[in-house]
Amino acid sequence: VYNIPHLLNALSKIKSQIPNLRLNLIGGGSKREFIEKLVKELGLTNFTKFYGKIPQSEMVKILNKSHVFVSVSLSDGNNISLNEAMACGIFPIVTDIAANTQWITHQENGFLVAINDVVQLADLILESYNHYSEWSEKSFKINQKIIHEKADWHKNLKIVENKYMLLTNGQ
Repeated sequence: VYNIPHLLNALSKIKSQIPNLRLNLIGGGSKREFIEKLVKELGLTNFTKFYGKIPQSEMVKILNKSHVFVSVSLSDGNNISLNEAMACGIFPIVTDIAANTQWITHQENGFLVAINDVVQLADLILESYNHYSEWSEKSFKINQKIIHEKADWHKNLKIVENKYMLLTNGQ
């Protein structure tokens, strides 16, 4: 569902054009061995670090050192990792699926990429690299506002609580 091979194939096409390329893969799963093998086959070993499942505090440290967040999921309910990246001020490149389009408007506060379009993904990663200052500055303020308005846990919890109170007539 996370389509990591798609990301790896895109990066293999542009790795020589991004001298300081680093890929941080966070999370675990049954396909890790396959992904590690593909990283080697595509010549991405020197650029890639596998973190596995890590505590939230460690993930925040990694995100705060990152410039671009890429998620090429085929489907998702709500992309929490996208919200975390937006909150950390990272420029997002995500697949054009409902879970992402509720947060990202293409070329406004991130890039939306068609599912399984390796060429488009590679092009958008290069675009974000070549014009990073422009895109990150443009998206940062928008994403901070969106996260504050739509993803603030305390604010949303109060809204849900009020709706439950209305539904149960305050009981």
